[in-house]
Amino acid sequence: MSGLLGPACHGEKSERAPAQELLGRISAIDVRAPLGERAARLHELLGLQLVDPRLIRVRDQCALAHGGLLSAEREQAAVRARIDRAGHEPVAAAELASLQSALARAAESLRDAHTSLPDCEQSTRDLIAETR
Repeated sequence: MSGLLGPACHGEKSERAPAQELLGRISAIDVRAPLGERAARLHELLGLQLVDPRLIRVRDQCALAHGGLLSAEREQAAVRARIDRAGHEPVAAAELASLQSALARAAESLRDAHTSLPDCEQSTRDLIAETR
């Protein structure tokens, strides 16, 4: 057998099931959903036990991309929340430096996510084509 889905045989259905489960978990991550919901879907994706190295690579690519987006958005939200409170709770110089570091980390996470997202998308498309 070649790839994940070789010629029809007894094991084809059992080989297809992990790929379909992986695709389902990836597609369940909605980048427009609230952060908590996305974190839960990402946790489910990471918790998927796989044996096939190719499926593991796809899972890890997509987890890296979505995890980076989530991390960046969380950092940005925390900084925004603190800035919103700045009128009532002044920001000390040390805290301002910490906020700047948080924004730098968020920017780095965002860059990494945007770099890995095309790989996730392409691998997912390839896997969809193979499981049809």
